[in-house]
Amino acid sequence: MNSIIERMRAEKVARRYEDEYKRKHPAATAKRLREYA
Repeated sequence: MNSIIERMRAEKVARRYEDEYKRKHPAATAKRLREYA
């Protein structure tokens, strides 16, 4: 049970960092998304 909560919290933090990264580096983010796709 505790691990699920920790994972949800970690995902929320990661999403916030990713949104911040997208705002600062839109071109780099688009390039990275193309590599993953």
